[in-house]
Amino acid sequence: MILTVDIGNSYVKCAVVDGERVIGGEHLETKRCENAVAVSDMIRRVTSTVLSIDRAILSSVVPRATVTISRAIELQLGAGPMVVNCNMRLPFRLAVSDPPQVGADRLCAAAGAVGSKRRNAIVIDAGSAITIDVVRDKEFRGGIIAAGPAIALVALHTYASQLPAIDYSASDAHFPKTFDTTRTAMTLGAGLGSVGVIREAVRFLEKVVGMSPRKYITGGFGGVLSSHLPESWRFEPDLTRRGLYVIASLNRRQSDRDPKARRTTNRQTEKPVTT
Repeated sequence: MILTVDIGNSYVKCAVVDGERVIGGEHLETKRCENAVAVSDMIRRVTSTVLSIDRAILSSVVPRATVTISRAIELQLGAGPMVVNCNMRLPFRLAVSDPPQVGADRLCAAAGAVGSKRRNAIVIDAGSAITIDVVRDKEFRGGIIAAGPAIALVALHTYASQLPAIDYSASDAHFPKTFDTTRTAMTLGAGLGSVGVIREAVRFLEKVVGMSPRKYITGGFGGVLSSHLPESWRFEPDLTRRGLYVIASLNRRQSDRDPKARRTTNRQTEKPVTT
């Protein structure tokens, strides 16, 4: 079993993964990652659901949070996590001009979509940003990055003085049925704008690569937006976690191969991390 940690711009998501099975799952606002006790508590809650953890792997787009969480994992499990980067073994070749610039979250989502069996996929990760990436013949070709609906609303409020601040993630109706107020007009604009950019990005990538592979949708807003996209496009909320498992399986360290080196959580000796 592998402890997976996905550090995004808005949330840190932590879970234990065993093959296709995702066990438990906790999340923490990324801005709270400076609180080492909160990080330690999150990891403890997740690891308490299983008897042992073979190893840990971490994906991050927020470098400052990587240090705190890596330290908490090391104190909890006895060894630090693997940190996803472009130099690791991946289930595809990176066919891009500047591999280090590809976000670890994009690599993990693509790894979750392709796995060990598939060769082609278009992967949509809808979070703070929306990324639409394509893998063809086991080659990651890159993709398109756009602002997500929450960022779009922040930009409208920031640059248009009379437009209100709206938290898209806290909205009761992401696609309101009326549009006769400023707030509903803005909310609809953010949601439909995201759906539109996804559709056009997919159409563009299909034209460039000359094929129409299976589409996968994930991310914090993936479920909301997928209801306005074709039913054949698969919404996979655990895609990134499964991708982390795939990458961890391809990059077993020597200590992972030694059964005597396996880290086992010990409820009696676990202590919170403090600074």
